[in-house]
Amino acid sequence: MKKYPWGDYLALLIASLLFGTMHFGGVKYTLLASVAGIFYGLIYQKTKSIEASIAAHFSLNLAHFTALTYPSADDVFFEAMG
Repeated sequence: MKKYPWGDYLALLIASLLFGTMHFGGVKYTLLASVAGIFYGLIYQKTKSIEASIAAHFSLNLAHFTALTYPSADDVFFEAMG
């Protein structure tokens, strides 16, 4: 897409929409994942390293898992008690 002045932006948009689609979980979640895809794509464009984008994706997933969805001991106990 280098022969078009806007080619990099179009490629980033298409890749981000595909990323969002692959993370489908409803319209809001898909749009959020697409925005994250733009972020990961910008990281790749800046660094020219897919590993940097993968590290950012892993870091965001880890932060989400530990801060937002990881059950506390109390939650596990009370859920087990019914």
